[in-house]
Amino acid sequence: MLRSKSVGLVVSLCCACWLTWQAACWAVEPRLRLRDAISWSIDKTIDVTSIGSVTGTDVEWTTGAVKINGVAYGWPTADGTSGQQLTTNGSAGLSWAAVGGGGNSFETIDVPAGTDPVADSSTDTLTWTETSFLTLTGTAGTDTIDITQVTTDLGTDGLIAANAVALGTDTTNAYVADLSATTSETTVSGGGGETATVTIGLPDDVTITTSLTVVSTDPADAGAIRLNNAASIAFEASPAGTDGTFTYNASEQFVFNSDVLFSGSGLDITFTDTGAGADTFGIHSDPEQFVIRNNKAGGPIGLAINAGGQDTVSIGETGFAPTAVYVITDGTGNGEVALPTDSVGIDELDTADSPANAEVLAYQASTGRMVWSPDAGAAGGDSITVNASAATDPDFADGDVDWTLTGGNSITATVGCTGCVDTTDISDNTVTATDLNATLTFADADLVDLDAINNSATTEGVLLPQGTAPTGGTAEGQIGWDTDDDVLYVGDGTAAQRINGWVLQHSSGVSQTATFFAMPGGESGVTESNEDQWRMPLGSTCSNIYAEVATAPGAGNSWAVSLNVNGTASTAVTCTISGTGLTCSDTTGSESIAANDTLNFEFLESGTATGTGNLAASAFCQMN
Repeated sequence: MLRSKSVGLVVSLCCACWLTWQAACWAVEPRLRLRDAISWSIDKTIDVTSIGSVTGTDVEWTTGAVKINGVAYGWPTADGTSGQQLTTNGSAGLSWAAVGGGGNSFETIDVPAGTDPVADSSTDTLTWTETSFLTLTGTAGTDTIDITQVTTDLGTDGLIAANAVALGTDTTNAYVADLSATTSETTVSGGGGETATVTIGLPDDVTITTSLTVVSTDPADAGAIRLNNAASIAFEASPAGTDGTFTYNASEQFVFNSDVLFSGSGLDITFTDTGAGADTFGIHSDPEQFVIRNNKAGGPIGLAINAGGQDTVSIGETGFAPTAVYVITDGTGNGEVALPTDSVGIDELDTADSPANAEVLAYQASTGRMVWSPDAGAAGGDSITVNASAATDPDFADGDVDWTLTGGNSITATVGCTGCVDTTDISDNTVTATDLNATLTFADADLVDLDAINNSATTEGVLLPQGTAPTGGTAEGQIGWDTDDDVLYVGDGTAAQRINGWVLQHSSGVSQTATFFAMPGGESGVTESNEDQWRMPLGSTCSNIYAEVATAPGAGNSWAVSLNVNGTASTAVTCTISGTGLTCSDTTGSESIAANDTLNFEFLESGTATGTGNLAASAFCQMN
C-alpha cells in the first residue's frame, strides 16, 4: 500500500542518512563514534554520499522536520494506534491513519440512505451516479467533481425558482387561474394575488341572461326560474303588513294573495288559445278606455268601458261592429234579461228619427234601419171600421187585401187578385233561383217569350248548359254546349248529337299498294295531291281523324294517313297504321281550314306496304 511504503521509505532514508553520517565521521575521526542512545542535535546539512554503511539502533529528532530530497516532512508528535500507517496530506504533512487499502482507497463512506459503500481492495473504485436533475462531471487533471443543476426550476440557492411551477402539470388538485364576474349577475373582489382573500357576491341589481334554476325536482324540466312543486315567491311587505306571495298550486293555477297592479302606458294582456284555428283574445288599457277584444286581424272589440272619455259602455267598434249580441242565460224564461224602468228611451231606438203620436216602428229597406212612420199599412192598405168606428193603424201589411166589417165585430178579407201575384207584392229584381222550384214544367200553349232581348251583351239572353263533355244530355231535345270543342249537342232520345259540324268521309273497295290520295265522298287511288279534291264552303276547324285498312301493311311498313289541305299534308290531323295494325286515330290535333280551301286524304306509304284491301278515312269539321 502507498501509505506503508511511504513510511518505510522515510524510515529507511533516515537510517541510511544516519549510518552514512556516522560512518563518515568515523572515517574522519574515529573518536566520533556514537554510543547507542546518545542524544544530539544538529542543524547542518550532512553529505552522506561517501559515508558507507552506518549501523546503530536509535536516531532521535527532538524538533523540526526531516528533509528528504528537498521535501521537509512534518512528523506527527505522537505515535499512532496499532495497525495505522503514515499518510501525507499532499503538503509534506505526515499523520497516522487507519489501514484501508492503497493510496486511492476510500475505506467506508457513510450515506444517509441505503447501504454504506466500503472499499474491498486497493483497486476498488467509488462510482458516483446521477439520477436526478443534477449532473456530475469529473475532471482528472484537476482532481475535481462538478455538480451542475440541469433544470431551471431550482435557483442557485437550491430553492424553487420564481414562476417555475406549472399549476397545470406540476401540481395536483384543482386550482383557479383567475376570478371574474358576469356583469349584473355576480361580483368578485380581492382577486389577482397569490395570497388574496376573494369575495364573491351578487350585485344590488341582478340580471340573469340565460336561466337560473333554484330548485328542480325533475331534471328534465326546463325554465328560466324553477321552483319546487307548490312553492311560492314571497315579497317582503312593510313591517306591519302581510308578505305577498305568488304561487303555482296543485291545480295548475297561479295564485296571488294580494292585489295585482299593472302600471304602464297602453298595457296589453293577451290570451292565446293553442287549439287549431283558435283566435287570441286580449285586454287593453289606455288613457281613454278599457277594452276586452278579439285580437284576430280585423276582429271586433268585444267590450269597451269609458270609451273616448264619455263614461260609456260599448259593444263593438266603429267599422268592426259585431254581427250579433247574444245574451246567454240558463233558459228558464222571463226576467233573464232585465232593464231598469225608463232605461230605454226613444233615442235608443233610432237617434235619427224620434217618434210622433200614433206612429209605428217599421223597417226601411233603403236604409236598412227601423224608423218611426205613420200607420197607413206598410203598402197603403185600407182602414178598418168596426161598429161605426174607424180602426186606425192596424198595420196590415198587404195592400192587395180589402178588409170589410161583415157584422158584429167580424172582419172579412178580400184578396184583390185570385190565383196570381200582383206586381205590388213582388219588388222588381227580387225573385232568385232559390225562390223557384228546381224543375219548372210548362203546359201546352205556354210561351217563354225572349224576343225583346237583342242579345247585345254577355249579360242578357240565354246561356245553354255547358260542360267539357255534355254527352250525357241524351233526352229528346235536351241541349248542351261542349266548352272544349265549341260544339252544340242536342239529345235525340238515345244519344247527344253534334249539331254544328259534319264528317268528311271516304271509303273504297279497291286495294292500294303505293302512296295515294282519296277525296271525301269520291274516288281513291290518285297519285297527285292536287287531284280529286273537296272544296270547303265555310271557314272551319277539322280534327278527330280515323283511318282503317283491311290488310295490315306488314312488319317494318306503314301507312301515314293525313288530312291534306291545299296539296299539303297536315302535321296536326294525322295518324299511322303500321306493322300488323289495321286502324289508327288521333283526337288531339286540329287544323284551321279557310273557306274555298281544298281537302283530301293522303295515304303515305313507308317501306313496301301490303295492299290495303278495303279502306276508309274520316275527319270531323265544324264551323268557325
